[in-house]
Amino acid sequence: MRLTWKIRRKLLRLVAAGTLLSAVALLALYASSEASPKAISETKRRQHSSFMFPEDLHYSHKGSRITAKCTMATCFNVSRCIDSFKVYVYPFEEEKKGGRGGGKQAASSIYKKMVRVLRDSPYYTSDPNTACLLVLNIDTLDRDPLSNDYVKRLPEKLKALRTWNNGRNHILFNMYSGSFPDYNDQLDFDHGEAIIAKASFALENYRTGFDISLPLIHKLHSEKGKFTGGVSAHGNLFPIRRKYLLIFKGKRYLWGLGSATRNAIYHLDNGDDVIMLTTCKHGKFWSRYRDEKCKKDNIFFEKYNYNHLISNSTFCLVPRGRRLGSFRFLESLHAGCIPVSLSNGLVLPFHELIDWSKALFVFDERQLFQVPHMLRHIPEDKILSMRLHTQFYWEQYFSSVDAIMHTTLEIVKQRISQFQNGVVATASNAHFLWNHYPGGLVISSDYSEKLEDYPFFIKRQQGPPSGYTAVVMATKPASKGNSPLVLLLKNLCNSTHARKIVVSWIGSGNPKVMVPPFCRPSIKVIDARKDKKLMINVMIPYMEIRTDAILSLWEDTELITEEVDFGYLTWLSNPERLVGFVGRRHFWSPNQGQWICSSGLNNRYSLVSLGASFYHKYYAHHVWHHKLSSSARKILDSSKDCFSIGLNFVISHMTGSPPLKVTQRVSLNYFTSKERTEVVMSCVSCINSLTISFGYIPLKYSWSRADPVLFRDNVAAHRKEFRRIENVT
Repeated sequence: MRLTWKIRRKLLRLVAAGTLLSAVALLALYASSEASPKAISETKRRQHSSFMFPEDLHYSHKGSRITAKCTMATCFNVSRCIDSFKVYVYPFEEEKKGGRGGGKQAASSIYKKMVRVLRDSPYYTSDPNTACLLVLNIDTLDRDPLSNDYVKRLPEKLKALRTWNNGRNHILFNMYSGSFPDYNDQLDFDHGEAIIAKASFALENYRTGFDISLPLIHKLHSEKGKFTGGVSAHGNLFPIRRKYLLIFKGKRYLWGLGSATRNAIYHLDNGDDVIMLTTCKHGKFWSRYRDEKCKKDNIFFEKYNYNHLISNSTFCLVPRGRRLGSFRFLESLHAGCIPVSLSNGLVLPFHELIDWSKALFVFDERQLFQVPHMLRHIPEDKILSMRLHTQFYWEQYFSSVDAIMHTTLEIVKQRISQFQNGVVATASNAHFLWNHYPGGLVISSDYSEKLEDYPFFIKRQQGPPSGYTAVVMATKPASKGNSPLVLLLKNLCNSTHARKIVVSWIGSGNPKVMVPPFCRPSIKVIDARKDKKLMINVMIPYMEIRTDAILSLWEDTELITEEVDFGYLTWLSNPERLVGFVGRRHFWSPNQGQWICSSGLNNRYSLVSLGASFYHKYYAHHVWHHKLSSSARKILDSSKDCFSIGLNFVISHMTGSPPLKVTQRVSLNYFTSKERTEVVMSCVSCINSLTISFGYIPLKYSWSRADPVLFRDNVAAHRKEFRRIENVT
């Protein structure tokens, strides 16, 4: 009994002590809540003491306060964008004076690339009064006063702009803000109500739904083009786990902001599969501040080739530098080396569209020493998926200045659409579209809000096919029954899947075409002479087309009915591709220093002639007006041959796939030697001009050909659905 009483007395003492401790804790909590922000910051710094300096210490996004002074509702005049989304770029001073250079450089090389891309964009307008978005003729990319590209007296220049209007409906681009020693994230001028599109964007200064976070772009970054990443270039998708687990090669700051993190990463190097290389050699006074490690670091830094490391590593460390962003980000994406971001408070580029969890890992800077251990436990299937996504994101959104600028414009355009409609459109604005093939830049929301209306998402039909519309371009009278055009129309009339035939007349005089009697699909002859200067209206009379599939034909094309039907059924299984009957190929001539076209017999092809080809109507009109640059449109409008090559460029550029050839047909008609020479010369001129306009050559080679089932098999003829195709040459 006495023992029980002693135990009870001890328990009472423990309860009393616990109550006292709880009271003390509550008082401390209350005191901390009333403490000044400086005291709280100092408390947190002590609690999270590490190798980092206080100015390097950031906290999670959830705990950060986001400034919301501007939104699309308060700082943007959406009414200017109701009719259309247009972008105006102020002319540079040398352009106003009619000069052609020779004076002081008006902007940095990267800003000039941005301006050229925007002016060649389908959204560009030369009238500021009709523009939805305005871009300065003043280079704001580098706001470091120590830089040679720093523009002085910027506030005065902004006030001098007649349409500045406190920055409303303007977008400003910035790569570098702040200067030594603190590298403040804020710009050093009053940007008013302008949208800030910025690299190294800190979360505390980012206005959600208004500003845009960009990647850090190198001055040598390609201006135009859609370039594949290192995985495709080097064929190193496998092995999944590469020679190195984690690598880094870059500067080690000896003092100032960002030095703590980079000074500590050498601890991760194990001399085997984790390679951390840093150098002290940067800046003018590095030798003044060098430490005992610098000599050894500099020796090992030169020992390894960076391209070899990044191409043979599974993960690439992307730590913050002086600023939050780093060139290593885009370099890692390109190489298919999964980025490991170590930059607290960084707003990832285009984060509102791109699901970065599919392509990179984000670690807190305080978790530095845990990174290798955690990466070793990533399963191989996730590594493979993330590597593929790095290549997809790189190619679609980051491989050129053009891709980065148009992604930026699409973000603004999407925000305007959301503000006007109150909902996210189900077609282009669906989040998964930006993270899966073919990508958000390929989809035009002006076309449709239904995914099945796009060639990439056509559902397999349960009932009979919807058929096609044939568009025949005619220049010669066809008043006799044996003329090539009349024979072609007769074969189309017998086609099972033809729904409508449109003859687009651009010949001299009134249209003279004999329409075959008793033709099941309707035939309409339209006079397109007034549109002769716009090849798009001649080749594709859009208002006459009601089917998804378009069959493009020239008047002297020779095709039998079975070829047409089989070609359509082949297209139905590949609606995103250009399906044609006659192939061509391009190749580089080192002697002539240009691209050459060849229509000779060859199993390899990269183009198909539009003289007989099926394609989806999405490419016909909306891509032309909403996705194609003005320079490319001018080239395609020059001739039917350029239009044919141009459509091959457009579809290969958007899909990354080659065209598809059907049947063994070699040619569509018989050219004289003079005509054949003219066609080849026209092809050479067009393909080289389009390569300059696109910034690269998107054409892909293919050796595939689609033939009917049982083609030339030794079986009974009645078992073959398209037996007459075997006689085509």
